[in-house]
Amino acid sequence: MIEARAWLQALKPYDPHELPWRVKLDANENPHPFPAPVLAEMLATLSTGLFQRYPDATASQLRVELAAYCGVEADQILLGNGSDEILHLVCQAYVGPGRQAVYGGPSFAMYAINTLATGGTPVEVPLDEEFNLELAPLLEQAQQPATGAVFICTPNNPTGNLVGRDEIIQVLERTEALVVVDEAYYEFCGQTVVDLLPRYPQLLILRTFSKAFGLAGLRVGYALGNRELIRELHKVRQPYNLNAFSQLAALTALRHRELFVQQIETILKDKEELSRELAEIAGVKKVWPSAANFLLVEFDRPAQAVAAALAERGILVRFLGHPRLTNCLRITVGTMEENRLLMANVKEVLAK
Repeated sequence: MIEARAWLQALKPYDPHELPWRVKLDANENPHPFPAPVLAEMLATLSTGLFQRYPDATASQLRVELAAYCGVEADQILLGNGSDEILHLVCQAYVGPGRQAVYGGPSFAMYAINTLATGGTPVEVPLDEEFNLELAPLLEQAQQPATGAVFICTPNNPTGNLVGRDEIIQVLERTEALVVVDEAYYEFCGQTVVDLLPRYPQLLILRTFSKAFGLAGLRVGYALGNRELIRELHKVRQPYNLNAFSQLAALTALRHRELFVQQIETILKDKEELSRELAEIAGVKKVWPSAANFLLVEFDRPAQAVAAALAERGILVRFLGHPRLTNCLRITVGTMEENRLLMANVKEVLAK
């Protein structure tokens, strides 16, 4: 049997760490019940034609309403089967064999995975001691002729900190590469660089319905960019890549976004309480500040064992496995009840 392409030998499939659970705080999902009015409207709109026919190939109505939400034009938007698919399209179009993708690390694992999957070389520039971008070495790599894309995640996953607007502008000013600003957690922090799109044709912004809008199970992500850039990405996009039900769900959620704003406000309030109380637990060394819906928690011991002990109790948190994060776990902010159960079990695990 023929072997897979040589560059895949260095690639490990993404592991979602699926385990039985009673509290799931490992994937940065919205923990609150999906709003009943939104679900009711979705179900009332269903028709058999939704399933019999291929979906709108470009999600035209969703793009129109997203354009109003984001402050761009509809033809500046590309929809994807989650923002993961758009990352893959970026790597297909702008990275690939002979090119590299640059990002500050630790960061979102899919930057390296998609780069490797398309035959490119991932280049991780270490973040500083406070997990901020080291701008000089990042720019050095961004300016290399082989650099096809620079990925900037803000707030950064898994560290939770924001990347400064001035830093993003410096990168845009000093590289010819595509600059992808991942704003997956935009709704939790309110910081965006959408207004920079007219000035920088190589800027692409990623967002998702998986976090704030509670649609992780339906996989809806989108990109914002200049028209020429969006057209290039359409060339490698699969036809009918976003199914009809996901389009309907995202459109309905967007039209009722005030209900999700209420949930976001609750999550942010609960995050502050969770951060304070975790920091008081013996064995917790530091809870890092976060502008997203999760916390990076540093322990006084290897964190993988802490995660395993919590998993045995049915509580899932995320051990990242990055060399810089051996004593850290990323913990999603849950409901108040989930957070309390988490803290009680963390106390018991660390006391042993």
